[in-house]
Amino acid sequence: MPSLSASFVFLAGVGQLYGQKRQQVNEIRSAFGRYVSPAVVARLAEHPEQLQLGGQQRQLTLMFCDIRSFTTLSEGFTAVELSTFLNEYLSQMTDIILKEEGTVDKYMGDAIMAFWNAPLDDPAHGIHGTRAALEMRKTLVWLNAQWKERAEKTGRDFHQIKFGIGLNTGECSVGNMGSAQRFDYSALGDEVNIASRLEGSSKQFGLDIVASAATRDEAPEFAWLEIDQVKLKDKTRSVAVFALAGDPAYAQSGEFQHLLALHDDILKAYRARNFLAGKQMAADAALFAPAEVVGLYHYHQKRFASLAEQELPESWAPMIALDEK
Repeated sequence: MPSLSASFVFLAGVGQLYGQKRQQVNEIRSAFGRYVSPAVVARLAEHPEQLQLGGQQRQLTLMFCDIRSFTTLSEGFTAVELSTFLNEYLSQMTDIILKEEGTVDKYMGDAIMAFWNAPLDDPAHGIHGTRAALEMRKTLVWLNAQWKERAEKTGRDFHQIKFGIGLNTGECSVGNMGSAQRFDYSALGDEVNIASRLEGSSKQFGLDIVASAATRDEAPEFAWLEIDQVKLKDKTRSVAVFALAGDPAYAQSGEFQHLLALHDDILKAYRARNFLAGKQMAADAALFAPAEVVGLYHYHQKRFASLAEQELPESWAPMIALDEK
C-alpha cells in the first residue's frame, strides 16, 4: 500500500505538470500563432522563459509596406475579386516576413506592418528585415506576371501593382497593447512613425524600398545608395535615408561599384551647390542604373534643375523636406 500510494502521488504530480505545460504551450500558440512563423512559436513553447509578455523596450527593425494607388486600383474590382486579390498578395508577402523570422504586427487594408527582434532575440534583425524587403520585391514581380497572364486570358485590362517599403531601426516599446477585452502584440514609439514616413517617401524618390541609416548600419553588406538627409514632417531631427539597390552579391559587383562611385560624385556636386553638374551626372547614372533605383536619378535631375534656378541663401544646407500631401 505505501508503494502504491507513492506511485499514485508521483503519477498525479506528473499529470499535473504535464497539464500545466500543455496549457502554457496552448497559451503561447494562441498569443503568437497569428504573428510569427510556426518555427518561432515552437521555440517559444519550448523555452517560455525567453518570453516577456509585458511591454518592454527593444531595438527593432521595422517595416511598413503599402500598395501604391490602392484606392484607385480597388475601384476596378468587385468585392469578391478584391478579397481574392488581397488574400493572395498578403499571403505571399506574409510568408516572406515569417520565413525571415519577422513578426507581423498588423494589416491595415493593403498595408503590412512588421518588425524583427521580438518576441525572441534576433541579433541579425536588420539583415533579416532587409532581406525580406528584397524578396518581397522579387515576389511582386512574379505576382504581376501571374496577374497579367490571367487578365489576358479573360480579356481584362491589367494594371501593374507597385508598392513602397520603409525600413527603420530603433528602440521601441513592444508587448501586448490594448484593453483587457482585446489586445494585440504590437510595437509603439517614434521609430515606428519614422518607418511609416519613410514608406510614404518612397514614391517621392521614385523608389520601392527606402531605409534609414540605422537599418543600413545593421545590414552594411547590402547594396545601398545614400539619398540625402531628410526632414520628416513634425520631426525636429533629420534622418539619413538610403535606397536599397540589391543584395550582398550585387554590392560586390563591378557594375554596382561603378554606379556607387558616380553616385558619390553626384552627392558631392549637390552638396557643393554645383547643381548643373550633379544633374548631368544623374542623367548619366540613369542610363545604366538598375530599374529598381533608376527613379532616384530621375528625381535628382528634376530637383537639381529646380535648385539651379533658385537664389539660395548662404544658410542653405543640403536636405530634403518630404512632400507628404
